[in-house]
Amino acid sequence: MKTQIAGRLADAFLTSKLTPLLLAAALGLGIYTSATLPSEEEPQIIVPLADIYLPMPGSEPEEIENRALIPLENVLSGIAGVEYVYSHAQPGFGLVTVRYEVGRDLEDSLVRLYATLMKHADRMPASLAFPLVKTVAIDDVPFFSVTLAGDEDHAVLRQIAEEVATSFESVPDVRDVQITGGQPREIRVELSTERMAALGVDPGTVMERLRAGNVSFEAGRYSAADRVVRVVTGGFLESAADVAAVVLDVRDGSLVQVGDVAEVTDGAAEVDSYTFHGVPGEVLSPMVSISVSKRPGADATEVGH
Repeated sequence: MKTQIAGRLADAFLTSKLTPLLLAAALGLGIYTSATLPSEEEPQIIVPLADIYLPMPGSEPEEIENRALIPLENVLSGIAGVEYVYSHAQPGFGLVTVRYEVGRDLEDSLVRLYATLMKHADRMPASLAFPLVKTVAIDDVPFFSVTLAGDEDHAVLRQIAEEVATSFESVPDVRDVQITGGQPREIRVELSTERMAALGVDPGTVMERLRAGNVSFEAGRYSAADRVVRVVTGGFLESAADVAAVVLDVRDGSLVQVGDVAEVTDGAAEVDSYTFHGVPGEVLSPMVSISVSKRPGADATEVGH
């Protein structure tokens, strides 16, 4: 029987004593490659993406959509390389998301976007402030998250989460750490209309004095004993006592302080949302989540470990 080239080649491998050696070498090479080849959970894919924030205070969603979002969508859709344009309107605010084609140069895409916005700025409503453009990259998406849950209340869990987040930030190649849930610490100043009226103090004065009192800066330097001494004035407000002691005015030789016209408390912020962990039908526990994103080019698997 006449054998074709493929048959002769297969017959040679089946009868050759080198075949097991070649198979073992190929298997060893595959194991070595799998063990040494860098692994990446999120490969670096360039997808230029930008969010455009459009503040229009006092405007209804329908007005924002018709006067700002629809004209802007038409303009941005004409930019070379733009693949999708999404928009969202809510009372007093609009958001437009522009996504370019995969592989487009990020810097060139942003330059085109800014140039288009500046070119058509005269077509925007007078009530619209200049748009804020914020770029979004694949590395902005958290690749690691951890949830803290237990019998503690939301405020205590938030404090623990902030300490854990601080330790996460010290890990090499960590870009950003965000905390979701819980009640953050807040120093609250509740003004008393009766006290302010009695002392002749208005809310604007309180805000101005608090803003001015929460500043620290270098007043100067001088040399002494072969050393340079820095003189720092002011300081940041760190407690309720510091806030209450901020001076508002001087009346008849006496100081009028924030504590004279307001109740100052240091504690958990007012609740605006709840986060719970558990199984439906059972008692739910308060929870706080911590999400971590990595630096561009860093190996997500390595940072995760």
